[in-house]
Amino acid sequence: MDIDHTLGVDFAPDDAIMKMRVYQDTTIAFYTAALDSIVTSSHSSNISYGLFGSVNHDLFGTVTAGSVFQVHPLEYETDFGNSPVLTSIRLYLTIEGNAQLPEEQKGILQNIRVHQVTKKMDVTSPYYNNSLKPDEYIHTAISQTGVIYNGEDTLSIPLTPEFGNFLLSFTADDMLNDTTFHEKLQGFYVTTDPLPAGVKGGRINRCVYTTTSAYSIASFLELKYKHEGQDSTLFFWVGQGIDVCFNTITHESWSTLANYSNSAPPPPEPTVYVEGLAGVKPFIDLTEAKTKIADWAASQGKSLGQLAVANAQLNVGIDIQNPEEIDTYPKIMFLGKKYTSDEGYTSYTLLDDIQYSEVSSSNLNRSLLQYSMEITSYMNRFLQGKDTTSQLFLLPVLVETDPYYGTSYFLFDSQSYSYGKLSGAGSTQPVKLKMTYTFLE
Repeated sequence: MDIDHTLGVDFAPDDAIMKMRVYQDTTIAFYTAALDSIVTSSHSSNISYGLFGSVNHDLFGTVTAGSVFQVHPLEYETDFGNSPVLTSIRLYLTIEGNAQLPEEQKGILQNIRVHQVTKKMDVTSPYYNNSLKPDEYIHTAISQTGVIYNGEDTLSIPLTPEFGNFLLSFTADDMLNDTTFHEKLQGFYVTTDPLPAGVKGGRINRCVYTTTSAYSIASFLELKYKHEGQDSTLFFWVGQGIDVCFNTITHESWSTLANYSNSAPPPPEPTVYVEGLAGVKPFIDLTEAKTKIADWAASQGKSLGQLAVANAQLNVGIDIQNPEEIDTYPKIMFLGKKYTSDEGYTSYTLLDDIQYSEVSSSNLNRSLLQYSMEITSYMNRFLQGKDTTSQLFLLPVLVETDPYYGTSYFLFDSQSYSYGKLSGAGSTQPVKLKMTYTFLE
């Protein structure tokens, strides 16, 4: 049965009808910015990842990554006995994904080095991409020479007898207490030789230290020794909430592509860049946009306090020359803020709006060649003065799903390597802010 939903509408007073209108702004200030140091210690309650490797890119330059992590012994293995004799010592890393430039670099050979860290670390503190200084690890590697890695699923690294005997010197008290153990063995630093200058390509490897399963150890240290004629094996592993894990990352793009300066913002440019990990990120300043909206409202005899946004959409175009380039872009990008805690720790957090969006696998429209973000809640708070943050970063997003409850969490993805060019001011597809709104009387 057809129902006439307009019945009685002609009898409603004019001031009871909400007239919806559309506002568009295509002059949003859009820049390329270098982030301050980013937190690279484990941001997940379930999994810890390590990154190591190097890539050289024509546009973005050189990227290098290294992995710092601690281990501790299994609780029931605490005593080597009298006069133990070393048989072997190996570090096993489980690899879960690689980023290579280009794809045919997947199987390239990399020289792997493991160093002993001397930096005192606390698992309750955040660690950043620049938290390991050159004088905070021993530059003579504890890995044996000639460890070559080709990108396969598991990496087995033999360590030197000197380091093995160092571990065998630990007492039962050293092994029983995590604090005492970490005072004697602060941790490891895994890295690779950089690519020669002028050589393009490379690979960044991602290993997993801990998993969502309490019964699975992803990466571990294996120590084999003889004691009173018997063969024995002792395992050391990375414990969530017990051991520190973070990644060191450097980007040449910080100095070659970033054009935003807080003290003197440059004119917006037609091309803006995004690079994964700790690389450059798009930066949006909505200060002038808010002023324009206020002036426009005033021209109609209204104020921002009367403006109610029903829907706000931000569209950001991508700049590609051929369809294959789209695969190098982050699958999801969303606006986020820089946050500094009372203790002085800096982090980057996504707008709460992403929790209400329908983003699950990607918000990159491959037909329209643009990222689309619904930011209705933020725009209402921002225009009403309840949120004073006008400077936002466009950040790659990692989606994690709780294995037990199925709940999805959206996080700033600082562990995946991606890159691309976005369309800025003056381009054929500039950033567009589109709002559907009404004025409240």
